[in-house]
Order: sequence, then structure tokens, then C-alpha cells
Amino acid sequence: MALSKALNLVVCKVQRERKILH
Repeated sequence: MALSKALNLVVCKVQRERKILH
């Protein structure tokens, strides 16, 4: 469960950075 939570945070971070890039 903790690993899934961490993955979720990473995905959110990546998507946010991607949004800023575009």
C-alpha cells in the first residue's frame, strides 16, 4: 500500500511537471 501511495505521488509530480513544460 505504501509503495502504491509513493507511486501515486510520483505520477502526480511528473504530470504536473509535464503540464508546466507544455
